[in-house]
Amino acid sequence: MTQHTKAKESFEAGMAAFSQGDWEQSIEDFTRAVDADPEFEMAYLSRGAALTRAGRASDAVADFNKVIEINPANRRAYNLRGVAHTATGEHERAVEDFTRAIDLDPEYGAAYLGRANAHGALGHDEAAQADMQMSVQIGHKNLQTYANETNIWQSDHLRVEAEGIASEIHR
Repeated sequence: MTQHTKAKESFEAGMAAFSQGDWEQSIEDFTRAVDADPEFEMAYLSRGAALTRAGRASDAVADFNKVIEINPANRRAYNLRGVAHTATGEHERAVEDFTRAIDLDPEYGAAYLGRANAHGALGHDEAAQADMQMSVQIGHKNLQTYANETNIWQSDHLRVEAEGIASEIHR
């Protein structure tokens, strides 16, 4: 078995354990994945998430740091590191990480929600309220996009409308 195959199989086992809420087993599986492939970004990210869920958020930060080292543009790593910092009471650091995630993706609703919670913990009520409103706004937008994409009739109509074949419908 190649190292790549071992890493992939261990990662898949970790994801299965994670989906069942077996944090410790998923941590073990993700550890085998990163041992087999030390540049396996998703395995570090997933192990960090499992560590956070297992109540070991301070340990998770190292995994998120590794993801950021591998890929400094990984918005999820900043967001999840912000979650870990929130869990350990490091709200200022959490705000910094959520802000970086938002800088990388201004439509990242989860980062606005996380930053709202961190701002709230710091007593920054106006900033928390603004972030919460943004999170809700993005959530509604994403829900509408999802609804449009899954509504076959409307999706087809939007497509033919864009092609100039049909007139605009009331949405």
